Parts: sequence; C-alpha cells; structure tokens
Amino acid sequence: MMARVGSVGQSPYVTPVVRTNTDGAAPPVTAPAPTSSAYDNGAWAVSRLVPNQDHQAKLFRWGINSPGKLRFWGGGPIRRSLVGMFTGIPSQVLRAYAQEGDLCRVQGVQPDAARLLFEVGIRSPLELAQYSGDDIGAKIQRGALFAAIAAKAIELAANEGRAYTPPSFDELGIAANYARGMAPGVT
Repeated sequence: MMARVGSVGQSPYVTPVVRTNTDGAAPPVTAPAPTSSAYDNGAWAVSRLVPNQDHQAKLFRWGINSPGKLRFWGGGPIRRSLVGMFTGIPSQVLRAYAQEGDLCRVQGVQPDAARLLFEVGIRSPLELAQYSGDDIGAKIQRGALFAAIAAKAIELAANEGRAYTPPSFDELGIAANYARGMAPGVT
C-alpha cells in the first residue's frame, strides 16, 4: 500500500492509496494515526475552546467546527464581522476564540491547554515562544507561567464545572520551543 499526503490546506492525515494484489484482492487498509496537534481535530476540540454552548451551536451551524476553521474565520476583522453578523457572536469574543484556535497550531497544545494559556494572557504562539529556552531565567519564567496555568485550571473548573488538564512543566517547555519561529496568527 502506498500513501500520499493531502495537498496544502487539507487535513494533516495521510490518505491511503489502495493497490490491488495480483490476485485482485485489495489489501486491508488501516486508519492513519492522527498528529499530536489539536488543530484539525474537529468538533470535540472546538467544544473545549468555546465554553458557551449557544456560541458552539451557532458556530457549528455555519460549519466552523475545528480549531483551524475557528482561527481562519475569526482571524481577521472582515471575516470576524461576517461571522458575527450571521451568528450574533460579538467580534471581540470571536477574536478570543480565534486566538485560542491559533494556540492549537503549536504541536502538543491541546484545546484545554490553549484555553488555559489564553486565560493567563498568552494570546499567540509568538507570546508562548518567549518562554522557550533552557537557561535558568527561562525555566524560572516558565515555572511562573506553569503555576499561573495550574491556578487558572482550578479556578475555571470551579466556575465552569468542568475539568481542565493543564500541561506539565516539561510539556509547556516543549510547546514553547515548538512555538519559536511560527508565523504570526490572528490579527
């Protein structure tokens, strides 16, 4: 079996190309393994980024059902105003959702972590990249960020009634290193 990767803009999953054997029987096809990013993992990811159930329903109705689509449609002022006009969701709220979706571009950042990062003031992968590095100063700053994220996870769990899983200190460092050099996101 050969595999080909979809073109730019498609899902990061490998698309299997099935070739038949000489006896005419097709070999079994296995499902491809997903990437470790939540960027295109669909409705589950959006439901973790958007806590307001009414907003979720309105976004899903318009086909905005992945962090990538959330980032795209909330990524610029014109697109935000169009989505806001059709859904009734305020532009600033859409911008916040798009910034959370933008954080999901960083490999290893799941929707819960993106929401927690956003809530403690990290609005883009470029801001997260400021916490990368292995020197003692970077580790101390990352430790302070880790403590703030853990506290915010407890606060949001108490206020929203759902559990948040904060990234570990090591996962936070890996994500910050991945975020270095990423293109700017939501404007």
